[in-house]
Amino acid sequence: MMKKIVVALVVVFIVAWVWNLVIYDVELLSTPELSTERENTVEKIFPSKPDLPEVDKSQPIKTLVSEDSLTSEASDGTCADKYQSRPEWKEIEAIISSIYMNGEEAAGQGVYQQMPVDAVKSYADAGDETALLHYGSEVMWKAAFGIYLNQINRNPNDAREELKKRVKQHRPNLDAFYTGADYAYRAAVKGKLGGIMEVSSMSRGLLRRVIRSDMSMEDVKTVLIKRHAYLNLMQTIHTNDAELLLFFSGKDELEEDLGVIFEGKAQDDFLVATLKEEIASESEKLLEQWGNDRARLGLPQYPDVIPERLELLLSNMERECG
Repeated sequence: MMKKIVVALVVVFIVAWVWNLVIYDVELLSTPELSTERENTVEKIFPSKPDLPEVDKSQPIKTLVSEDSLTSEASDGTCADKYQSRPEWKEIEAIISSIYMNGEEAAGQGVYQQMPVDAVKSYADAGDETALLHYGSEVMWKAAFGIYLNQINRNPNDAREELKKRVKQHRPNLDAFYTGADYAYRAAVKGKLGGIMEVSSMSRGLLRRVIRSDMSMEDVKTVLIKRHAYLNLMQTIHTNDAELLLFFSGKDELEEDLGVIFEGKAQDDFLVATLKEEIASESEKLLEQWGNDRARLGLPQYPDVIPERLELLLSNMERECG
């Protein structure tokens, strides 16, 4: 249970950009994780919409769970419910909000999600990190799937069947996708760290769309290499926050993607080895770029967003709830 709850904290990163999509046969929505979590993640993490508190990392570490509570059963509700009812849980919500999206945004009701894409771009180009993230998301979705993510940017006269047809017939625009990815990356550099997950996660759907569209092997390789460079960056920059990395355990995403590329035929060992070398090289370049870009803003290369006392809370929660 603990792992599911911690996963929910991180899965809100990728749930937000599928929350209000009506095209349910898009590849990203066909994965078990998203098809189940998209209906309840916001309620788990944001059961209400209070003003979220600031996280004070200077507070001393303290024991958040007594020894008695480790052996006692709640009179009602689940083990996880006990933790989510604690005041510290609001701080965890605040962290997720600060590095990605708040509850309203996760439900597709954020300010920038209600604005035309060109207006969002103007704020993004002015350096607003939240606008950078939302504009990047819109551009990547349009480039990958042929429609915008947010309803306001779609033709209200288009029927669902028309949208489905457009998605199925769309040929991805890689140049446009990586323009959007750059906006999301810049958002992450400025503190919206979920922008890196946004790129790597959307690239998963892009890869499958590129393969389905019979685009060249060079295009397939480009998407695969960039996707895993961003995925590696995402994992590396959260070195100080192991709890967030729980989301990435238990699955080899590279092997999964290679399985899609070579579906129905034997893998080319030489090509796979070459791809892994290119991924390593691209990852190294991206990490160096990340460090330089963060340094220019006076920010650490490896953020530490979860205070130790909240890490202790999550550790106790794992020990008690299992």
